[in-house]
Amino acid sequence: MLNFCYYKPRWNVMITDKTIKKINHYIVLIAGKRLWALDKLFEMTKKPLYVVACSYLNDRSKAEDVLSDSYLKVVRSAHTFDKKLNGYNWLYEIVKNTALNQNKKDQAQVYQSLKEIDQPNYEIIEELCNGILVESAQKSLSEQEKKMIYDYYFAGKSLREIAESMNKPKTTIYDSLQSILSKMRKSMDDTER
Repeated sequence: MLNFCYYKPRWNVMITDKTIKKINHYIVLIAGKRLWALDKLFEMTKKPLYVVACSYLNDRSKAEDVLSDSYLKVVRSAHTFDKKLNGYNWLYEIVKNTALNQNKKDQAQVYQSLKEIDQPNYEIIEELCNGILVESAQKSLSEQEKKMIYDYYFAGKSLREIAESMNKPKTTIYDSLQSILSKMRKSMDDTER
């Protein structure tokens, strides 16, 4: 279950000119390797920036990770900060971009997971899912054969799991699946004619 980030702030954050000057000052101190200023900056900005991270991610734990990564980026890039600019806006952009990159990374992982699907099994499933041909081919199968096909290709059980449930050797299950597929292909070929 996803841990959605419905975070309603109970504070009234006013980013005043005075606050911006403090933020800028802390960023300049961090650039000068005075890392104690990071604690001050964190305390001053963590709540509003957490809300920013949540607004892009909708997941509390990822928002917390993004916030941590963002402060690390602040330490690494504080030397590039122009103290004449609005420090809060600079921090906001770092958090926003880090959150967007996290979204891209999450999408890439989903894509990679889909890409790593076992291709031979996927091709067989596509072959088996040809509607009417499959239905007619299944009529030629026994109940045990239908169960083996379902367990292996649709329920995702391994050969070992099927073998254990049927008290048969794994090689017997493999041979049986190959035989069933041949039987189904022959039945589909006969139906197409």
